Amino acid sequence: MAKTKNVTFLKFLIVLIAFQDVAAGVAGSIMADLIVAFPEFPPFVVMLIATIPGFFQIFPSLFYGKLANTFSKRTLLFTGLLLFIIGGIMPFFIDNLFIIIAFRGLLGLGVGITLPLSLISYQASLMVVKEIL
Repeated sequence: MAKTKNVTFLKFLIVLIAFQDVAAGVAGSIMADLIVAFPEFPPFVVMLIATIPGFFQIFPSLFYGKLANTFSKRTLLFTGLLLFIIGGIMPFFIDNLFIIIAFRGLLGLGVGITLPLSLISYQASLMVVKEIL
């Protein structure tokens, strides 16, 4: 019974980590407000706030195998979460568009590190569930 609870909780945490990808795209829903807030910039520059995280997610994913062989899953998880948190919170305190875009890139790096980890861990947890059953 205890193993089943732990596996269920593990699966919940893994899916929760995967929701970072959704959180990275939230800025798209307030794009009109952002364009009004930064009238001195053309709209395509302001729209980088929504597109840069997805672009920066690509880089860690390309080298994830090498990262996974070099660092532990725990180190990758905490590094990715730290980058995600810093990249998500810091734009609140800044009014420079280019620095906001840079922090959004940092957020994308964090998602790029943790998302493959959550997918791999979820597949591994499914194997554990099959072994228990």
